[in-house]
Amino acid sequence: MAGLSSALNIAKNALLAFQTELHVTSHNVANVDTEGYSRQKVVLSTYPPSPSPVGPMGSGVKIDGIKRYFDAFLEANLNLRRSELGLVSAEETGLKLVENIFNETQETGLSKLLNDFFTAWQTLSNRAEGFSERRLVVEKGKLLAENLRTKFQSLRDLEGNLGLKLQEVVNRINDLAQEIAKLNLQITATETGGFKANDLRDQRDRLIAELSKLAPIHYFENKDGAYNVVLGRGFDLVDVDRSWKLELSGTRVYWVGHHGERARLTEKEVAGGELGGWLHLVAQISDEWNHEYVSGTRTAVRPDGSLLTEDTTFQELNLSAGAEFRFQGQDHFGHQVSGVFQVTDPAHQNLRDLLEEIERAFGFTVTARIEDGRLVLTDAYRGPGRLSFQFTQSPVDFGRFDDPSQNYRVKEINLTGKLYRFTEELIRTINQIHSQGVGLKFFSGEVRGLYHTDGYLKNLPFFLDLNRGGSFFLWVKDPQGAITPVRVEFNLPADATLQDVAATVNQSLQRLGFDPKTSVQAAVENGRLVFQAQEGWSFAFSNDTSGILASTGINTFFAGMDESIEINPLLSLHPEYVAAARLDREAWRSSPDLFKTYRSRDTVSGTYSVGDAADYQLYVRFYNAQGQVVEEKSVTVASGDTLGDVVSKLNHLEGFRAYIDSSGHLVLEIDPNTSKPYAHFELGVEDPENEGKFLAYLRDHGLWVPQ
Repeated sequence: MAGLSSALNIAKNALLAFQTELHVTSHNVANVDTEGYSRQKVVLSTYPPSPSPVGPMGSGVKIDGIKRYFDAFLEANLNLRRSELGLVSAEETGLKLVENIFNETQETGLSKLLNDFFTAWQTLSNRAEGFSERRLVVEKGKLLAENLRTKFQSLRDLEGNLGLKLQEVVNRINDLAQEIAKLNLQITATETGGFKANDLRDQRDRLIAELSKLAPIHYFENKDGAYNVVLGRGFDLVDVDRSWKLELSGTRVYWVGHHGERARLTEKEVAGGELGGWLHLVAQISDEWNHEYVSGTRTAVRPDGSLLTEDTTFQELNLSAGAEFRFQGQDHFGHQVSGVFQVTDPAHQNLRDLLEEIERAFGFTVTARIEDGRLVLTDAYRGPGRLSFQFTQSPVDFGRFDDPSQNYRVKEINLTGKLYRFTEELIRTINQIHSQGVGLKFFSGEVRGLYHTDGYLKNLPFFLDLNRGGSFFLWVKDPQGAITPVRVEFNLPADATLQDVAATVNQSLQRLGFDPKTSVQAAVENGRLVFQAQEGWSFAFSNDTSGILASTGINTFFAGMDESIEINPLLSLHPEYVAAARLDREAWRSSPDLFKTYRSRDTVSGTYSVGDAADYQLYVRFYNAQGQVVEEKSVTVASGDTLGDVVSKLNHLEGFRAYIDSSGHLVLEIDPNTSKPYAHFELGVEDPENEGKFLAYLRDHGLWVPQ
């Protein structure tokens, strides 16, 4: 009933309402510069009226709550933009650093150094006998190699700095996730009575805004007022009062579950925020991202539940002798691969043995490893490929290997990969050419390979360039100055060793009558191929179709591999060994004694067929003592001719003798009784595209004939 008491109560409630409004206004003014603060307003409403004889009487004002001016839709859109800002800010910072590394406006720019290097080679080619020109080539090569090493070092430093930035971002994301979970707990407890915890919500939304700049997130509010936060493509970060964390290993970021499970996060899973920006930069400068890999979908464990490792024995897996693993797949180029591994000694064989058998089946073009209990195959080649793998029989369940979410495919090699590929191609091309050339003199003493391997050839830097069925020529010069080309032919298995190479070289020398221990020999010392010449002997190389010389670092211009590129130390000390010529018929004319007589080191068969499908012309070119052509004669090699037939035809040429001696060796020589001014000769074919079986036969039996 209306009365004095009611009037006083209305006044009291009004004063309390106005006092609260004043308090909230003061709170708003005080926080005008507070980041993330949302303006608040007291929400007033009338008290329910009291009944009276004249009808319901007003009972004054009451406070329904304190409203927070906050647009959730607008804030969500701002957070999306914050993620984009974080992404481009990180990328801009990183790309500026990359730009400084590849600054081509300076005098030391890579393009200028390359031009200077090849200009020096051009100068040497114009004066192949020049010593100063050789020294210039070496010096320009040193500058180029130093520049490339500096670029690689700068990229490594940048990758290390990116690791530090990632650690900083990961730590902050973990802290924010924990703080948001704590605020969730406080907010739900505070709002139990139905009132909003405005200031706590401001704090939480401020943390969400900061988190959005660091990583792309999705968040939603549950019925109790708590936020659930999801990172990237579905990785839980906050669920009410629980939080998950990220871990960093090098530049790899992992999401870690509460039971220890881990999932790697890449720019694909985290496509925004600073984290996404730094991960994108890592993908642009880390060479790891240039190699495709396939991974098993299942995490394999021991019977006790612990993860498998490479040293896990088959006995630990309860496998007995006779257990088989069968697998198949494709290599980088799509070639079919298959293999079988059988357990023979469970107590001593381990998973590493299985992995090595897989690598061997792929020709060592992949590396196989166990990572967090999963079997992973990584392509040794850079760039897009066709690598695939699967077990057709396996007593250990590694899962499938065709899940796109577990595999990585290269669309395009990144910046560092392009630098690696450029440097490797530079080393490969220059070394392949240089290893087949000759400098101002033959090698004497000892020449050591620049590339080291423990055991298999597969560990050599340029193993993938080897042609295991190729050959090269080793030119042996004896103390009297006579030069003999020795053809070294290889037929090496995929798991060949340097010892196999050295043995093949020495056998080739022995086949032509040389004693490697007293003339020239190949050996292996401390994991390097070595050629050794005894006192008075020397040697050179040519026509390497095997790639052995370049792959082992014999007679190469560059040493090292991509980021360790440098000039062959031997050339720095002795520029005269810089190869600017090849051993061929043009160079031989300066050595008349070489051509007075050819005699095969091997015995020959006069009945051997040397005719081709079509007749061809074989010429004999005669030179005088000054190296000038005096006369040229030719014979026709018919399709049905034998070696004896051709020898007979050559023997009928005036001033020339050709015969098979009593010991079965072929002899070709200038007739000592001729009145012609012949000093030496050479053999060849009129059509250089068709070498002919006769010339090939002579070369295979210890006679070198110009191509």
